[in-house]
Amino acid sequence: ATKEDMEARDEAIRDFTAGLKPTHHNLILFVIDALRADHLPVYGYSRPTTPFLSAFIPDCGGKIIPMALSSGTETSAGLPELFLSKDFSEISLTNYSLIDFMQDCGFQTKFFISGDHQDIIDYFSHHKFNRDVEQIKDGTSNRDKSVFDIGDDAALLKNLQDLPQDDGDHHFFYFHLMSVHQTGTFHENYKRYYPILNMGSIPWQRLGPSDIPAVTNLYDDRILEADDYLKFIIGELKKKGYLRDYAAVITADHGQVLGEHGIFGHVTPYVYFENIRIPILFFGSHAIPSLPNSFGLIMDVAPTLVDMMGLKTPFSWRGKSLLRKQGDRWGIRSEEHT
Repeated sequence: ATKEDMEARDEAIRDFTAGLKPTHHNLILFVIDALRADHLPVYGYSRPTTPFLSAFIPDCGGKIIPMALSSGTETSAGLPELFLSKDFSEISLTNYSLIDFMQDCGFQTKFFISGDHQDIIDYFSHHKFNRDVEQIKDGTSNRDKSVFDIGDDAALLKNLQDLPQDDGDHHFFYFHLMSVHQTGTFHENYKRYYPILNMGSIPWQRLGPSDIPAVTNLYDDRILEADDYLKFIIGELKKKGYLRDYAAVITADHGQVLGEHGIFGHVTPYVYFENIRIPILFFGSHAIPSLPNSFGLIMDVAPTLVDMMGLKTPFSWRGKSLLRKQGDRWGIRSEEHT
């Protein structure tokens, strides 16, 4: 795009966002890397992998999308679709992101990220719209690498403790957790199911059907750990005043294959239902009304959050707000769900 093109686009965006007033002061996005929906009790899983979340979501009037999909099996596909609300084939450096939009609506942006996602952060914070994220805490910037690994969500919690009290301004928080991912740090005190096997330490081609129970056990233990971190984060945000007035979502960038189809992990050449099905759970300081859609896409997350904030969806986004009935999409019929 030429300089003139960008100036014209910026002017159109300024016209679009002028006078928009969000109904909430705080927007919170949780992405749990490699979390598949069918291993959560709120989606019908038999094991109690999320004691905190299973109680918290109903208590705060939260709602789930029963069937949600990412169109990519890796973070490098899932996150761009989430933030840009576009199909991956349409994405470019000039796209207008959720971060851009929230900043144009007067929100401070604060990232607390476990793992090494610096390349993605660079894309979203330094692309051609030249927006800067006010605060970034990535796993690669852990202050004490002798204590925390890059994929250790405990470092994220440590960084969060430095967050000041809510100043009454508008804030957009993004939390990215790695506990569930096979490369994330797993703490032994979360062992509940035995035996366990870390598929991240073994080439997946060497794993077979006999390894599925142990791989699944560790995966569920990792979800227990992520659930505990969610409890801490939400508790810390509440203590500092950010939950007096907020809208939030918990989702994933992609799923995980646990031995189905002879595959383990989320290897790029292999796309299966298990490594693209993700959870989408909306909640906030006000109870979420019954959602009219049983099916959603990761590109629908941003438009729905914007709708929850009482704002208009940017004209360049392709996703749809899941607060509003969408009819048939991809051959899957949307029906009334509570």
